[in-house]
Amino acid sequence: MGPNYHGDATSFLFEVKPQLRVFSATGMTNDYAYLNVQQVSLPNGLGMGGHESVWPFFIDEDYGTGISMANISSFEKCHLAGCDRFEISNIEVWRVGEKPALPFGDEIKRSEKSIIDKVDPEAVALLELSGRTMHSEAYREPAPLLDEPFEL
Repeated sequence: MGPNYHGDATSFLFEVKPQLRVFSATGMTNDYAYLNVQQVSLPNGLGMGGHESVWPFFIDEDYGTGISMANISSFEKCHLAGCDRFEISNIEVWRVGEKPALPFGDEIKRSEKSIIDKVDPEAVALLELSGRTMHSEAYREPAPLLDEPFEL
């Protein structure tokens, strides 16, 4: 997986303490959400609104630590961590919006391989970035019976 930016001008940052505040994208750059792993010459980790060593926030690939710089041009003026380097005690991830549609409509194919069988380097990188290891590589859920309800 290489360095990729995602998002658009509707991307935003926010903080909840000391009070709830939202920092909108300025439109000055297209550097919204960044993810990169296993690169020698580029930052490895998860960040928003920056590049190289200048970020509103960036979580290092080894998790646990990050950087937060003040007043980066990608978003309205903010300093999310209040200091340039920080240690993570807890992390919470939100997804906003409607549930993503299945690629082939609502039809579920029971013959699909298990997610365990699918090698998705981006998903594995995110799990490893968050400190999760792949413990379930050899684990299989029992196949559902035909008369049991099937849910995603």
